[in-house]
Amino acid sequence: MTRSLLQERSGAPISTADVAEAAAVTRALVHRYFHGIDELRLAVAADMAGRAGSVLTVGPETPVQERVRHNVNAFLDGIEASREVWLSTMESERPRTADHPAEILRRAMLQRMLDNNADLVEDTPWARLCLLAYIGSSDAICRQW
Repeated sequence: MTRSLLQERSGAPISTADVAEAAAVTRALVHRYFHGIDELRLAVAADMAGRAGSVLTVGPETPVQERVRHNVNAFLDGIEASREVWLSTMESERPRTADHPAEILRRAMLQRMLDNNADLVEDTPWARLCLLAYIGSSDAICRQW
């Protein structure tokens, strides 16, 4: 429900009251499970992170050029399909700690990239740093896109 609400609102702020109304439940029920809109964003981020495996689906069994083309296209298509949800999740007001929605998504994407390319890239601190730089540049490009 929150995903569709974020998609419909096209970047406009939403409140727990908006979520309750869209879900046809009381605001108290929303607050029973989520202590504010940022916790809802966190839940959406966790859901999106869980879907990372279904987006970047091509791994070592596929030739590298085809693999990269497929996974980059799948990544961009996934963001385009859920642009407003993705942007809202990235713009959470939580401090940028490990449980920030953006960090959850980045870690999921990083791990999936390492898993899909284990035959090409050894999981080292340097490889992680380079891939995080790629993910960060993708974030910036998608915000402008």
